[in-house]
Amino acid sequence: MSNEQPYGPQGIWILLIILAAIAFGATPVFVRHLTEAGTPPEMIAFYRYALTALVLLPFMSLRLDRLGATVLGLLAGAAIGLGWIGYVLVLGKTKIAVAGIYYMTYPLFAMLFALALTGHRPGLRGSLAVVMILVAAWIALTPGLLAAITLDMILMGLAAPVAFGFAIAVALGWLGILNPLQKIGSVALGASLALAAMVLWQSPDPKIFIAPGTDWANVLGLAALSALIPSLIYAIAAPRIGAIRTATAGALELPAM
Repeated sequence: MSNEQPYGPQGIWILLIILAAIAFGATPVFVRHLTEAGTPPEMIAFYRYALTALVLLPFMSLRLDRLGATVLGLLAGAAIGLGWIGYVLVLGKTKIAVAGIYYMTYPLFAMLFALALTGHRPGLRGSLAVVMILVAAWIALTPGLLAAITLDMILMGLAAPVAFGFAIAVALGWLGILNPLQKIGSVALGASLALAAMVLWQSPDPKIFIAPGTDWANVLGLAALSALIPSLIYAIAAPRIGAIRTATAGALELPAM
């Protein structure tokens, strides 16, 4: 007779996602410091993904049977990286709480993309969980915060959750042939390449990536504590609990903020 407790393994993976969400919740702290120091939004976004891409680059696979999945991971990462610029811009214009509320709409987009791209139906409990998250986010928007919201902020703020929801659906639906390190590495590399191209388009001088006076302490916190480590947790745990549970447990990022 097994001594394993009901839902034990699922509970462990969900707990790890929760811890990763708390780490992700620290992201705005580092972003705000870098923004106030004058670091451009595209550079902040690049710093966030570059370390993960660099660390996991040796694990990338160029095998022919995995090439398609790797390319999809790169495209999903490019979408996340470019969408994340909008998140940084919103953080520079308003309170962390407002930017966090925008970002926490990503479970809805994860559900919609999972349905559209992979045919995965969330079911009643998954749908109710997403609705509860959105209602909680709406409640958190006090009249004072609502008055400060403009159309351009809405569009910028939604760019990141839309991209993240898309990436979750892609990762869980089409990157199954890749191991966890290859998944997160391809996504991080795609984000880094897209953001590096944008940075160089803004300023062709490669020295911009190591500009003097850069707040490297906050760069390291952003890249490692709120990106590399929790991303590895997501890559390993998310496939074991599914898109909807991942998105729902990850919503603890909002109260962590």
